[in-house]
Amino acid sequence: MKLLENQSKQCFLDMETHLRALLLKINTCESMLQPLPNECSFQVLVHTKRLTLSQMQESSTFMDFPWIRSENTNKSQQGKDEPVIIPIRSCSTQAFVLQCFVEEKKTKK
Repeated sequence: MKLLENQSKQCFLDMETHLRALLLKINTCESMLQPLPNECSFQVLVHTKRLTLSQMQESSTFMDFPWIRSENTNKSQQGKDEPVIIPIRSCSTQAFVLQCFVEEKKTKK
């Protein structure tokens, strides 16, 4: 059982290290990007497998969080306004895979 505790601690340390690196990268990536518009926003998207979702739903705190299901986008309806995707950082741990990117409009204002 001690081995599992050590693995769990190491997993959390890995997650913390990756999240710190991500936050530092976000803080320094301004030079790569266009100036932020006033109507700028951000999203955190979580993709899960069906088994993971069912396990999460068993938790008593699951319903306390305002989850919203994403809508599938129809590729044929995407047009000229499709954003340019700029990768910021990605990492992979035992607990999750994280990809951080910025979507910018193609046209500059």
